[in-house]
Amino acid sequence: MRISQSTLFYLCCVSFLVGLLLALLYDFLYMTRLWLMPGNKRYTVMAIQKLRAARIKEGRSDARKGIRAVLFLDDVFFCLVVALAIILVLYWLNNGAFRAAAPLCMVLGFGLFRATLSKGVRIVLQWFAFGVETVLYMLLMPFKRLFAYIAKLCQKSVQKQRQKRLFKQRQANTKQALQNIERTAQGLLPIYANVKIQKGEGRARKSKKAV
Repeated sequence: MRISQSTLFYLCCVSFLVGLLLALLYDFLYMTRLWLMPGNKRYTVMAIQKLRAARIKEGRSDARKGIRAVLFLDDVFFCLVVALAIILVLYWLNNGAFRAAAPLCMVLGFGLFRATLSKGVRIVLQWFAFGVETVLYMLLMPFKRLFAYIAKLCQKSVQKQRQKRLFKQRQANTKQALQNIERTAQGLLPIYANVKIQKGEGRARKSKKAV
């Protein structure tokens, strides 16, 4: 199928612009990775790291289990969008006939954006993510402190109840031990009395024989 040079040039320009938009979309998907990264790996901008270190504890250094699943879903979604974009561009500008110039120009636009503007866009996205995180931190901090205070009160109450139970249990054990000692003493008293009587009778007999 023949195509005019102007139409081919228009197809290449549109494909190039679509590649730029796809690269921008890929950087926006980077936002989902920011939210799931551990605290000490979330931001690469030093200014953000210094501001964040003053109020937020660093997260764990190990990767979370959900990161791989989200990355896989992001990649699948992006591949589907790329395929749909190629199909729509070809149907819109070339009646569905395949032209290698369309995907090549998309790749060119994507690569050019990644090589030039992507770093700046990611820095802006990091600042945006940090701003959202800061606002959420300020909004949730009163509730966090309230929950921490309630949890502390509950913990103290549980500790007091536990100490009371332990004190009562010790009292019961001490009382039981005293009762056991008393019972043992009561059982030994008759035996001691009998032994004492027998010793007294023996001494009396010896004294009579001596007389």
